[in-house]
Formats: sequence, structure tokens, C-alpha cells
Amino acid sequence: MKKKAIILIVVSLVAFIAMLFLLNFNGNDSDKTSSDSIIDTGYIVKYHNKQVCLIKNNSVIERFEKVNIDLLPAEDRLLLEEGIVVSSVAEAHSLIEDYDG
Repeated sequence: MKKKAIILIVVSLVAFIAMLFLLNFNGNDSDKTSSDSIIDTGYIVKYHNKQVCLIKNNSVIERFEKVNIDLLPAEDRLLLEEGIVVSSVAEAHSLIEDYDG
């Protein structure tokens, strides 16, 4: 009987730890968007305050005024509203070249 109780406790602890990990990994904070957790380590090209911007560490570092989001296909608008992760300013500029016109 003790063996069954120990196994039950171990399985319960493993399940509890896995649940905590998944909750933390998914960023279960309702104030954060999925891209907010990435902002700390990279750049994001995102439609923000009615403009397409380059964001790093929750700060706008560049605005792309030539991009008119209303003229973009729905898929691209959705991507920009969610935020597109890029690794550098140069990559952001390359991405924006596809959108401005």
C-alpha cells in the first residue's frame, strides 16, 4: 500500500510541475500579447498606434510612414497587427520593402 501511495504522490508532483511549466511557457498573462514576450530579445515590426513601427524592448525605435496598412492583403494586416519578429534592423527594413510602395 505504501508503494502505491508513493507512486501516486510522484505522479501527482510530476503532473503539477508540468502544469506550472506549461502555464509559464504559454505566458498566461492576459496583459501580454504573444509578441510581447519576444520583444525583450529581438525586434518586432508591428502595427502600433495607427502606424507600422519597429519595436525593441517595448519602445518604438522607428516608424515606417510609407506603409499604408489599409492597402495590404488581409493576411499581411493580421501579421502586422500581431507583430512580426525580426532579428535586426536590417531585416526589418528588408521586410518593410515588401510592404511600402
